[in-house]
Amino acid sequence: MANPKSLLVNNVKAVAENALDMARRETADTSSFFAALLKREDINPASRAALENCSSLFKQAVTFFSLNGLSGGTATLDLHYALDKATECKSKLSAANVSIKSVAAKLEGWRNFYSIASAAVRVVENPDN
Repeated sequence: MANPKSLLVNNVKAVAENALDMARRETADTSSFFAALLKREDINPASRAALENCSSLFKQAVTFFSLNGLSGGTATLDLHYALDKATECKSKLSAANVSIKSVAAKLEGWRNFYSIASAAVRVVENPDN
């Protein structure tokens, strides 16, 4: 309800569409965040490869949010694929021992948007569960 657009919707499907839209925008923002981070001169060269992977992975994740979503009945699967990309990013960062507070905060924020969209989509795509 923190998003003013949420006040304008009157059914569960519209809430889910709104949640998907917010997750899509957050995914694009996270992709841009990694791209901007890579332009900084003070990034440790040992961390750069993992950050480049994350940038690429979030660019890929954006494409999953650009599919048919609720209208195609594949939003749950699309969200799962996006989560796979975020999880892979986190694994790459961990393997490279990258510990940057802003990165951790950005990934946590993305995960919150993902969780909300995922819950809303499950209600629409699986109303009996």
